[in-house]
Amino acid sequence: MTYDRGRLINYGGMVLILGCASAIIADIIGILVYEDHNPIRQTISQLAHGKFAYIQDIGLVLLSLGILSAAVALYVWKSNDKRFIFGAAALSIMGIGIGVLAEFNQLVGEPGTTIHIVVTAMIGTLFLFAAITLGIGFKELNRTWAYTSIGIGISVLLSCLGFLFISEKYEGFYERGVVLFVMIWFLGLGYVLYNVPQKRGLNKLN
Repeated sequence: MTYDRGRLINYGGMVLILGCASAIIADIIGILVYEDHNPIRQTISQLAHGKFAYIQDIGLVLLSLGILSAAVALYVWKSNDKRFIFGAAALSIMGIGIGVLAEFNQLVGEPGTTIHIVVTAMIGTLFLFAAITLGIGFKELNRTWAYTSIGIGISVLLSCLGFLFISEKYEGFYERGVVLFVMIWFLGLGYVLYNVPQKRGLNKLN
């Protein structure tokens, strides 16, 4: 039973890493095949329109599944710790939200734009909450990751304020930079989930 739990946690981390890689690759492929898209000026969401929108949607859906898998892994690992429960809940809602974005990205105007803005704001808030909450929870298990998680969460929050001042000419480039920070956090979480139980021994999963 303990061995099975350990494998489930490891798989959750692996699926999250693969989901992140898929989202990044989808964005790169979308930029390459959609000649009219300018990644410096135009945002990721603007890439999710037209005949190549499915590429971005696939990446987002796979990322969504990866986040949901990580949420399950966290809950299985530390279901007796409220910090991990709250963090897993935030990740679950975030994963669903990203799946919703993939569905409504192609809708221009109402209700697509409204849904996009609301869901994006919700995802950003949940990310900050998850990064800090899980960072605090990991202090006893992996101090380096704990401080990294909190640091990235705060950095993303401060970076989001830059959208109020950034020129539209560089909005796409800036957004991709912020998203890269988010992806680094997800990749780090995936790495921790994939490795920590193995390093600490299966008898210390609880």
